[in-house]
Amino acid sequence: MRFIASLLLLAACGAASAGEISVTVVRHGALPLSDTTLLLRKINVVEDADRVEPAAKLVVPANANVARIDVEDGSWAIDVDGGTAWHTRQFVTAPSTVIVDLWERATVTGQIDSAETTLPKALVIHYEASTRSDALPADGDIVCAIAGRAFRCDIPAGAWKLRVKAASMIERYFPAATFTSEMTKSLGVVRLQRGQSIRGRVDIARIDGNVTKVIVSAVPTGGHEALTAHPSANGAFHIDAVAPGEYNVSATLGNEAMSPEAAIVVHHSADADLARPLIVGRPAEVTVIVAPRLDPDGKPWNVTLDHYATERFIDSTMTLTTANDATWRAQVSPARYELRVTSASGASWHSETLDVAGTTTIPLLIATRKAHGRVTLGDTPLHAALSFSAKNADGIEATSGEDGTFEVLLPRGDGELRVQVKSD
Repeated sequence: MRFIASLLLLAACGAASAGEISVTVVRHGALPLSDTTLLLRKINVVEDADRVEPAAKLVVPANANVARIDVEDGSWAIDVDGGTAWHTRQFVTAPSTVIVDLWERATVTGQIDSAETTLPKALVIHYEASTRSDALPADGDIVCAIAGRAFRCDIPAGAWKLRVKAASMIERYFPAATFTSEMTKSLGVVRLQRGQSIRGRVDIARIDGNVTKVIVSAVPTGGHEALTAHPSANGAFHIDAVAPGEYNVSATLGNEAMSPEAAIVVHHSADADLARPLIVGRPAEVTVIVAPRLDPDGKPWNVTLDHYATERFIDSTMTLTTANDATWRAQVSPARYELRVTSASGASWHSETLDVAGTTTIPLLIATRKAHGRVTLGDTPLHAALSFSAKNADGIEATSGEDGTFEVLLPRGDGELRVQVKSD
């Protein structure tokens, strides 16, 4: 409805002439009907909001909501001058016709606490709707100047989740803050600390539990000491003061439930976001029974579960423990995995996608067939290394002798069999 109304207003005001900016004001919420003063500043670079020249003022009358101003050709920034309205800065290139959306204004303040002797000049406050609504402006960012270890800036009125960030500092989160029209609300003391954050979300699956009781842990690859955090009531979490490096992130709820691990890389001066939520569920026992008990070389099989972080990306691998009766077992969190059976030499003899929702037993028969043949270069026997692969198998190797002959065990089954031959 608002979009259609805006089109009608634009049609009414007509096309802008050369060097002219034509403005149509659209008021949202309970804003009073009054004249609106806009400041237009000529800028040198559209992306650089600070490089502005003295402002030209344009008064948009309440009874018309439309006004025009003749300006130089080029790029201009548009801001609201005072009043109870809030407006996100817009950039236009003259000549232009533009709609200016006005919302109810609120103010956010706070005090900075930091061990740093030199503070950044400004904060960036990201506001995101707690519940998406057409009655609110789109999510966005506000640059808020720091003066004497304090900050104060205007934001649109509404129910927001806030993130406060400064250059090279860890983000701070305010998960539920409601601002009514013309309200001034303090975020209290905002601590600025150098470092990065790991951010993500936790969901609880098929069990009763309080997500705020979940412990999220990030363990450096090859390390043992974990960095931990608790999610907020909506499942969002952030682990602060994280040094650059590779980490394995997981979540647990007491001794009752856990999530699979997710691998993530933290870079300098950049926060890291998990691609998918950590799904916390009651551990399920996976049992894999493999026959025959030993691989073709007479050694125990290796059975692994690769965890899918996304539909196409595997981020962690778990090796199941073996028993003398040719069974492999592991306690895993409900999730999607790739089950692989490999020989001691590393050849993959079986693979399949496995959705684990509860206790699961998978019997596998690794049936084999004997194959033999001869490799020649023209009519000359060739001593070579051969590598065979099939639909669910890969890396099964054999070697041809000086007479070019070879013999190998391959998985039994229909389908295409591929072979790669290498020789010096």
